[in-house]
Amino acid sequence: MKGRDVADEIFERLGMGVIRLDRGLSIIHVNTPARIMLQQPEGDMRGRALRKVLPGTMSQEFYGAAGRAV
Repeated sequence: MKGRDVADEIFERLGMGVIRLDRGLSIIHVNTPARIMLQQPEGDMRGRALRKVLPGTMSQEFYGAAGRAV
């Protein structure tokens, strides 16, 4: 299994929603609990900027901190 596949499998087994982001804060994986909460298929979210998928839900401070973290 590749590293990303292993990570995706781990995140799928968690009991909470997880959205994995790339360095540009675009979505690379959405686990099942997150898809259920957001009521969107992963294909509609993958590759899109987080702020486009979840507009108005997070502050500029969040995006600044997230950008520094990745």
